[in-house]
Amino acid sequence: MAKTSSRRKRRGRRLYSDELKAEAVQMLLDGHRAESVAENLGLSNVSLLYRWRARLLRQSGPAAATLESRVRQLEEDLRRVEREGLESLPLYPKNRPCRRPTARRVIDLFDDVHRHTLRNDSQAPTVFITELSDLQRRIIELLGVSTTEYRN
Repeated sequence: MAKTSSRRKRRGRRLYSDELKAEAVQMLLDGHRAESVAENLGLSNVSLLYRWRARLLRQSGPAAATLESRVRQLEEDLRRVEREGLESLPLYPKNRPCRRPTARRVIDLFDDVHRHTLRNDSQAPTVFITELSDLQRRIIELLGVSTTEYRN
């Protein structure tokens, strides 16, 4: 009778495509929780996501790292505002309340805000800035930015 080994064959490391890594990192940057991204993409653990994100930010240069740190700061500011007693913000469609807004959701709220400068040699430049909605003004104030700073 042949002896069967009770030891399992050790599986090799899983290899993930660059496309999957890019998609996973983009989901993280869009504000999805690391645990849900890992679960949805069938990843073995969330530490992979953080390594991929760090590698991508290093490869993208200083501008990406600066943007990532600014987003992190914005999320910290949002948590601070939350701790100070803000119940929710109407950030979901049909103004449904959002109790824990991500930086991505707040940034998307300002997606339609534009600033244009019209220059003419004979006159001072004219600046056109999209008028902020009440919600946009409220968020700017909650983050400690004056509307004067916004306009400059």
